[in-house]
Amino acid sequence: SSITISATVSDEDSGLASYSISKTCKNYQNITSNKIEGEINENGKWYICVKDLSGNMTKKEINITIILRIWIRLKDKYS
Repeated sequence: SSITISATVSDEDSGLASYSISKTCKNYQNITSNKIEGEINENGKWYICVKDLSGNMTKKEINITIILRIWIRLKDKYS
């Protein structure tokens, strides 16, 4: 299971450059609009990280606790 996180970002000074929605603020993607999205596939601390064109980075921590994984074990009636 996974969820999609979206955020609206802005920078009035130099402009936005890239973002990462991850556990480590790595693997930045170029920003093409003021709405960013990322897929989260496990509970825990995640970060929305945004860099501007001047190289400044802003990081917001979010704590995800709603992803459930349900495992069903099927037993063959002939085994």
